[in-house]
Amino acid sequence: MENTYLQQVLRVLTKTEWKAFADFVASPYFNKNDKFVRFYKLLQPYFPHFELTEKEKEKIYLTTTESKSYNDAGYRNLCSDFLALMMEFVAQEALKVGNTVKDQYLNSFLIDRKVLDLAEKNMKKVEVSIKKADLKLREKLYTAIWINDMRILYSIYNNIKNMHASNTVMLEDKTPNLITEWTLMRVFSSIMNNNKAKRAINLPPEKEKLKIFLDLYEAFEPFEHKETKVIYLIFKMQYVESGDQYYYEALDIVKSLDYTQDRYTIENLVIGLLYYADRKVLVDESWRNELFELYNVKIEKQLWRQIKGLSYASVFNIVINALQLGKIEYAEYILEKYVLEVSEHIRATVYNLCHAWILFFKGEYESAHEAITQVVTENLLIKYELRSLQCFIYLQKQEWDLLNAALESFRQFIAYNKNNLESAVTDQFNYVCKNIGALAKLHPDYKTKDKEKLIATLQEDNVSYMRNWMLQKIINGK
Repeated sequence: MENTYLQQVLRVLTKTEWKAFADFVASPYFNKNDKFVRFYKLLQPYFPHFELTEKEKEKIYLTTTESKSYNDAGYRNLCSDFLALMMEFVAQEALKVGNTVKDQYLNSFLIDRKVLDLAEKNMKKVEVSIKKADLKLREKLYTAIWINDMRILYSIYNNIKNMHASNTVMLEDKTPNLITEWTLMRVFSSIMNNNKAKRAINLPPEKEKLKIFLDLYEAFEPFEHKETKVIYLIFKMQYVESGDQYYYEALDIVKSLDYTQDRYTIENLVIGLLYYADRKVLVDESWRNELFELYNVKIEKQLWRQIKGLSYASVFNIVINALQLGKIEYAEYILEKYVLEVSEHIRATVYNLCHAWILFFKGEYESAHEAITQVVTENLLIKYELRSLQCFIYLQKQEWDLLNAALESFRQFIAYNKNNLESAVTDQFNYVCKNIGALAKLHPDYKTKDKEKLIATLQEDNVSYMRNWMLQKIINGK
């Protein structure tokens, strides 16, 4: 089974899902072939990694198929058929939670077959349930759309002898508003991703596209949900020259939302606000406080999907941003409390990296250097952070030969990987190398003219990486 599609899917199943799959395979409605029941039972001891030796694989095949000899092609076909059964199970499980797809098709069937009273009863039941269920907002909007459509169809069928009776329902048709709100919700992530991609290659956002959706919102406002207003404000803050007022208005709304419902949508809204604050801090260091507040909301409200875990980038950004604000104890608290939320395969790497930065900000440079030697990674972005910290450590320890060698190696590393990362990342770390080199040249005299020139450069460059720390380094001379 090694490296088959089946193994890849089996490995991501939870214990509960694997157990439920047993009932699925045993159901004659979904499976009428006993060999798959046998196959499941034989795989049971190998949960959750499903790593089989060649001998184990052959034995399982012979027992499952009741064959006298092993056939590799036959084994691959067995896995392929079992995978198809697994995909059907996954589809059935997906219909159970987080959507109203089953209700939509069920009630569509009832209305098409003219079982109207039951359809009406069911739709009322769905309307009540979605107010209590923890569904994504776009799913609630989609549900409202299909219920609205079915109510119109229900009215037409129910008043077949009196067509005028349906006019009232059609006059109150909410389709334009519902679809507009759903559309704004759906395109939000798309436009955010599009802008992120443009930012990566130094292209401006398409303001004409933003204007389309701003006009759409303004044509149909107000909408039922506060989240939709936040989306409008995020679009607005990107469209106008200075969107600060829209940022603060959006932030106030986000803070007022119900965090027990649909944290997925709220997380995306916070990401939209972070996108704006990230751009602002490049030219105004005071916006780092806004970044801190947004990250604090993300952490305190646990705005991440549990099945995927907290991203390593979120943990690192929260820690490094707090450190640059002088909040060392907060950074330590975040790392210790939330690193366990990071995926296990990268958890130790993230912990050691963040711990090294914390030690650096505490002035424990030897310990920080020791900590970075514990970081083992193939992640390119983490390698950049490691090299940066290494250079900062050598700078603080005044180990000039080691610093010069590390900077030269870092420059070559950046140049070699420039096609593998966003240009903004390449530019950022090129600036890091340049500024660390400039800081090193200030020692030991710290001439006023040179200090003032470097301070002006740091304040003018659209790079915020460690700017506060470097400014303090120049001012304090140590």
